[in-house]
Amino acid sequence: PESLTRPRAGTARFACQAEGIPAPKMSWLKNGRRIHSNGRIKMYNSKLVINQIIPEDDAIYQCMAENSQGSILSRARLTVVMSEDRPSAPCNVHAETMSSSAILLAWERPLYNSDKVIAYSVHYMKAEGLNNEEYQVVIGNDTTHYIIDDLEPASNYTFYIVAYMPMGASQMSDHVTQHTLED
Repeated sequence: PESLTRPRAGTARFACQAEGIPAPKMSWLKNGRRIHSNGRIKMYNSKLVINQIIPEDDAIYQCMAENSQGSILSRARLTVVMSEDRPSAPCNVHAETMSSSAILLAWERPLYNSDKVIAYSVHYMKAEGLNNEEYQVVIGNDTTHYIIDDLEPASNYTFYIVAYMPMGASQMSDHVTQHTLED
């Protein structure tokens, strides 16, 4: 994994590769302690994703690959940059079902520092099930709506928006859940 510097409330993604026979099992450690997936911190095979970074996430992260032949560790540092001069969260997020694969998401600009927003990121994931991968789309600051059109039919999805400015990211907006139509 490569060391990263990220703003508070941003997202960090670490990737790790290992090969062996038998195929190694991958796990992640933070400052030497095993990490467990929770709402903000997720592990997908060889990836570690930390959403909505908080100051306590500033740490050394280690990827461990282990099989019956032994284990190996590789490490990277996450440095969290603090910035008080950031926008408030986008507000009044609402979703509207367009079809079996598309949902229109709309929101209002942040109340605070909205003139400094350079981009928005739209985050979405399936609402049901465990360890659903979170997808992210980054869009320009000139719009406050976006159509996500690669969704599965008859499924619930949860969405939230983050505003970005040069110094860092806002908090997440309120989450909204919406259902796609049957095919």
